[in-house]
Amino acid sequence: MSQKKILLWFLILSLFTAMIFPSFAENKKLTLDELREKAINYSPKIREIQSTESNVKEQIRGNIQNSYALANALDHYYDYVSLYNEKVLATGEYAKYIGRSDNYLKSALGYVTVDPLTGMPSDAQGLYKEYLIAQMMGNTSQMADIEEEMTFISLLMTFGPNPELSKQDKYANFKKNEEMLKNSEEYILSKYTEGIEMVKNSTDSAIVGLYLNLVNAEKALDIKEELLSINELALKNLETSYKLGASSKIAYENQKYETEKVRLDVENFKLTIENLNFALKKNCNLDLEGTYKIDTNIDNSDFSLSNNRDRYYENAYTNNYDYITTESEYDFNMKNFKVMDKYLPDKDQDGIPQYYKEKDDMRTTLKDLEEKLFDIKSTMIKNVNYACNDLVLKKAEIENALISLKENESKKNSAELMFKQGQINIITKDQGLLAYYNAKFTYEKTIRDYNIAVEKFKLLTNNGITYE
Repeated sequence: MSQKKILLWFLILSLFTAMIFPSFAENKKLTLDELREKAINYSPKIREIQSTESNVKEQIRGNIQNSYALANALDHYYDYVSLYNEKVLATGEYAKYIGRSDNYLKSALGYVTVDPLTGMPSDAQGLYKEYLIAQMMGNTSQMADIEEEMTFISLLMTFGPNPELSKQDKYANFKKNEEMLKNSEEYILSKYTEGIEMVKNSTDSAIVGLYLNLVNAEKALDIKEELLSINELALKNLETSYKLGASSKIAYENQKYETEKVRLDVENFKLTIENLNFALKKNCNLDLEGTYKIDTNIDNSDFSLSNNRDRYYENAYTNNYDYITTESEYDFNMKNFKVMDKYLPDKDQDGIPQYYKEKDDMRTTLKDLEEKLFDIKSTMIKNVNYACNDLVLKKAEIENALISLKENESKKNSAELMFKQGQINIITKDQGLLAYYNAKFTYEKTIRDYNIAVEKFKLLTNNGITYE
């Protein structure tokens, strides 16, 4: 078979396949869960946060190295203390180092004159001068001895004959920056995670909101179109009756107004549905020109509330964004407080009370955060109770609407029978029909309201989003 014939058969097969098996991606009905997943995966805001988080992690790696450097510095300090105790105190050479401390101070201050032409030191005093001479001579051993001596004198001048850092010194010079720096980096990274969760929650809530509005609009449109047909029929019958003089002009004009009102409702619902479909496609990154279908059939008739609401309470507040961020802030400050508490004790070794403003301020901060957590928790518990009561109420409204629907259906059937028997005119019969359809509309609306309420309750208990 020639290449041209193969290509021709391939094209025919492709066209046949496209006709028999249309694009699954464009013609399948997308469920609410699929829409939520697509919206979250597409979210440019989440990608932006993740990109920023990646850059910040690189910066944090450098900051963490600083905390390690502080820890190493403290370790080196302890090494110097050990050497100091060994070489100075143990050998009784305390006076020797005191005697040379003046020279050390001068050298520590860089007491040296530099020749402006050569850039070389022309005058130096004390240990620094000895160090420069040793350096010029290449005597590394003498240089090391002088460096060690300068270090010991530094310790001596700073801490005296027993250079032991107090807890306050350790906190102020090392631990505050070392341990709190690590806590800060962890806290910063947690804010990015929380930010992503916030975007997911808000995106999820927005998609559910659009979807539920679409469900409401589509179901309402179905009923309104039915009502429009009935109203048009009633208007036609009333117009005939009016022309024959059997009905008043007011009755005819009222029916005409009601019919146009329902017709306008139909057009508004169609426009609303079009806008909601567009918004959902846009937020879920779907082809705006594609033929995607959205499955708006939701049935929560099997949903039942648990008698034990504790699980609802906990899920609601622990998934609430404000609670999560406040709890994270509390944990961060508590870690820092524990660092303070370790090195800034409330009483000294003699039992005398000690006051540290920094520590006292942290206690106030922690107390404020505890109160905020309590308030958020209380608010979410109240909201769960309100939501549960509202669901019970909406369930009862369905039962009441069903009773009304059955009553109006019975009246409609009776009116149709009486019309056939000539006991009532067509206008009265149509009024009974309209009353039935209004009752049907109310009944289906209560079901929709209940289904929507259940979905909002799920958002409350799964995402911590307030039930309204």
